[in-house]
Amino acid sequence: MFVRPVVNPEHTFMVPNDPLTQIRIASPFDEAAASHLLGLVFPDDPHPYAQNIRESNCLNAVATNNEGRLIGFATLLIDPTTQHGTQEWRKYSLYIGAIATEPIHRRKGVGTDLMEFLAQEARKSAPHYQLMHLHVTQDSPSIHFHENCGFVKISTYKNSWLMRRPV
Repeated sequence: MFVRPVVNPEHTFMVPNDPLTQIRIASPFDEAAASHLLGLVFPDDPHPYAQNIRESNCLNAVATNNEGRLIGFATLLIDPTTQHGTQEWRKYSLYIGAIATEPIHRRKGVGTDLMEFLAQEARKSAPHYQLMHLHVTQDSPSIHFHENCGFVKISTYKNSWLMRRPV
């Protein structure tokens, strides 16, 4: 039996390019589907980002289709001091841990809208922070996506770029 999570309309919006897609704050009901999606998109990444749904220090967003099936997920660490994880990414506030969309839904605005939704929610819940951060491997095809979302490269760490943008 499928149980739809309770959705607060204040924390939900429809994707402009696809009125059948909804973006909202993730709920514990979304964890298994988010974990599955992240495993498909990042098969070599051992970090259980979907577990961030349980963390009060993270903003987590999902994109769902008109049937309620999860097609995108993004997680944003608000304050670095209380989260567990690698030392490098714990240095930054408003840190994008992961953003993923099903391959069939890429280049349709879902990822961009997930990113903007996180920024919008971060402005409400953490107005004292001005910048969002992320790391992306230097050979990743997603660099162009992040640049289109307003992120700029500011430094390197191992084989990745540290990127940031205003909230």
